Amino acid sequence: MNIEQCIVELNALHMPTRPQGRNVTPMPFGPRSEATDPSAAVVDSTVVAFVDGISPANKGAAQNITLLAQMSADATFPEENQRVEWYSHYVKVMKMGGFIVTNNPRERYTPRGLEFEVNEVVLELISAIAGPNKGVFLRLAGTTLDALRKNDGARLRFERKSVSQQSSNFQIMPCAESAEGNLVCLMACFNLVRKETSSGFWFVKWKNEHLDVHRSLEQMELNYSHYQRVKAIIEQKLFESAEDFFENLPL
Repeated sequence: MNIEQCIVELNALHMPTRPQGRNVTPMPFGPRSEATDPSAAVVDSTVVAFVDGISPANKGAAQNITLLAQMSADATFPEENQRVEWYSHYVKVMKMGGFIVTNNPRERYTPRGLEFEVNEVVLELISAIAGPNKGVFLRLAGTTLDALRKNDGARLRFERKSVSQQSSNFQIMPCAESAEGNLVCLMACFNLVRKETSSGFWFVKWKNEHLDVHRSLEQMELNYSHYQRVKAIIEQKLFESAEDFFENLPL
């Protein structure tokens, strides 16, 4: 998709409507500080995590594109039985925002062992990749999930955005920078459907027969010059529709 087509389609994206009567004030999109320390943020139903040394510009781009994709997918395909369409739209918007995405098929996954926790499945999936950043991504994802376990506020916000009656849909997205300074990310995407009642999906033990797991893993690289061309449109779309959907997750 060329940049001109991206601009047309971004302008035409279906987004949630800002509630009438609410005071409209600019919100600060992107990272909350100029720090380059390791960091993470809950962005609706996506947890985005960054190794140390990533520029604030790259952090802001990743968070803004992710939030736009999430909000547009939710508004366009809101029903629980539309998860395949939702996911396809989510990835399409990520591409329109500037990410080059290597798609992997969405597949059913059987976790190892008779019992498992969802966070263990996330790490299993990331450990299966090849490439020079495997260890970095795996350590970062593990640290981020540990922080999510310990942070009640961030975990509850994440669960509120990612869990419906019988299913949970979420993305875990560890990010690093290449030697050339380009943002490179993995996006582990999950759709979980429970067959047994549980107090929650996260950090509890599941038996294999009680939870269906579908997952895919996208490898992505940000074309920052593309993002710069569409940044103003993305920020305007978010300003028109978004409340404060970012919650920092200290690592």
